[in-house]
Order: sequence, then C-alpha cells, then structure tokens
Amino acid sequence: LLLGGHASGWPRLVPDDDPGGASGPDAMDVVAARKAIRRALAAAKVEKLDLLCMDACLLGQFEVADELRDAARVLVASEAIVPPFGLPYEKVLPDLAGSTDPAAAARSVVKHFGDHCKNVQERDATMSALDLGKADEAREALRALVEKLRPAAGAQWPALCRSMYYAESYGGRKDFLAGRAATASVDLLDCLKRMRASVKDFPAETEYQKPTKVLPQFVLASYAGRARRLSQGLAVYAPIRRDTIRAGYGLTHFARHSGWLGLLGQLYMAHAREASVP
Repeated sequence: LLLGGHASGWPRLVPDDDPGGASGPDAMDVVAARKAIRRALAAAKVEKLDLLCMDACLLGQFEVADELRDAARVLVASEAIVPPFGLPYEKVLPDLAGSTDPAAAARSVVKHFGDHCKNVQERDATMSALDLGKADEAREALRALVEKLRPAAGAQWPALCRSMYYAESYGGRKDFLAGRAATASVDLLDCLKRMRASVKDFPAETEYQKPTKVLPQFVLASYAGRARRLSQGLAVYAPIRRDTIRAGYGLTHFARHSGWLGLLGQLYMAHAREASVP
C-alpha cells in the first residue's frame, strides 16, 4: 500500500479537504488510520501488508511505526518534510512489481529516493525503511531507559528539555511558537545521545546501551541529505512544553506503552513547580 499526500506526523495523515457534509477539512490521526487499514485487511482476509509506503511528510516517527506494527511488516516513511516531487515512481513501481521480499523492496524505495534527491541537489530530505517486527523490542528498550530517567527529571529538567530542543528538529527552532500546531518532532537517537551527554551523573548508562543497539536494527535502511546529517532514521514526538502537546497523543500505542509520555509529564510538573517553562 502506498499512501501519498499531505501529513504532519502522527496527528494528521490522509487528509480530505472536501469530505462532503462535514464542517470542513478533515484528516485521520495514526490511530484512525490503523483501524481503517486493519478493517480493510480483515475484509480482504489478509493478515498484514508486506510493505506500507508513506509518501507524505513527517511520518517516520516511532509513534507511527508502533501504531502500525500489526498492519504491515515493513514501513517506508520520512522523518522530515518530503519534497514536492515525492517518490520517483518510475523507478519505485517496477521494483515493487518484481519483488517478493518486503525488506529488499523497502531498501530499494529508500535508495531510489536518495539517488533522486542527490540528482536534483535536494539537501533537506530523509527517508527510512523500518522493520515493524522489531517495534516491540525497540519500544521496550526505550521504555526501560526513560523509566530510569524519570526520577532525575525534577532536578535535570533543563538538560532534558535542551536535549529535545537542540536535537535534529523537523519543525525548526521556533516550532514551539505554533502552540498545539507545533510539529515537535526530533530524531530519537540524536535526542538520546544529547541526554546522555548533558544530564549530570547520567543515571541510566546500562539502559542507554540497549536502545542505541536495537534502534539501528529497527531501521533497515535510511537516507539523509547533506543538511540532515544528524538524522538516523527514526523520529519521536517531543513537545517540551505542556501548551504544545496535541490532544489525542495519549491514545497512541506508543504513548501508552513506551514510558515517553510519563517522562514528558515529569518535565511539565517540574516546569509548573519552578514557575518556568523552556
């Protein structure tokens, strides 16, 4: 399945500007998209999609991959904004038609996209292929790390928030000024590396080692343009202020089971206590 169009990460994909009878433009979040895909698979008597390609912006997030882990075997998506030309279908479609290996097909999509970006000198693009069979292991590795970090959040909130703010960002440094419309998406591994470097007496060294080993295995292939050298294949939603977190985030499987929302909550409590926000 290839989905193309506009998107803005887990909260908004498959938009409909003229839904007919509705009050205005509408879109699915990733929870609704998963339900729709699962219903279609059940009707077709198919267990999972072999490959799900997202030719849309900002969908290379852990939240998206974790939600869709039981709907597809492999996901192709971009951490960053997808350039207007999108995937080079004249290269991608023949490879998909001739492949029976989802992982190989996904790697091919990423390579063709990266080659096209180089040819047209597009510097800001990214694309990743994710093995959704490893989503549970990757999420549990991250959960163990953030649970160990949570007790330190009260005292170390400035370091943690700066790590999120200065990590490779797909909304820009002024993104938070958009309030709840903020993209708030950053590269996960870059963010974790900054946390390890900036948190005093880092309390989770053992727990840090596992996600830094598992996450690169989760990412089957990735491309990052010259302006995106810090992108390592998987983003995460990281709103550093309570007034920028979107409604509905707590309903995603990732937010409910990764411990990440709990860490964000600890940071927001520290902001309230200190009467200061980033």
